[in-house]
Amino acid sequence: ADPQVAEFVGVENVIPGVIANSNEGLADIQCGNHHLEVISDLTAGMAVYVCIRPEDITLLPRGDAGVSSARNHVTCKVKQVLPKGPLARVHLENDNLHLVALITRHSLQEMSLAVGMEVIASFKASTAYLLPR
Repeated sequence: ADPQVAEFVGVENVIPGVIANSNEGLADIQCGNHHLEVISDLTAGMAVYVCIRPEDITLLPRGDAGVSSARNHVTCKVKQVLPKGPLARVHLENDNLHLVALITRHSLQEMSLAVGMEVIASFKASTAYLLPR
């Protein structure tokens, strides 16, 4: 219903933006210096919030884009890593875009993630949703 409700139900990534273009159910959202693609039938020009759950964000080492069906890839710096049992909450930043990803502790160790490291945060257009602002 709104950003507060989204946060209450576990959506930690609520990013303000404007729909720059909408074509055949795929919206191109301008979020500061970033373009994000989200499945939506909302129209161009609308102010929105892009909502993404932290477990829907995948992290890759920088330079390893690989082949993926994810439409969104943002290079970010790791700002904070908070291990929580078998999982780790990773806070990321690029310009004014702040993201939180939830990954397994095993992935954290395999990638040797550390504060200051650059990674690619990716997510599918189908895992994000839009709230009108």
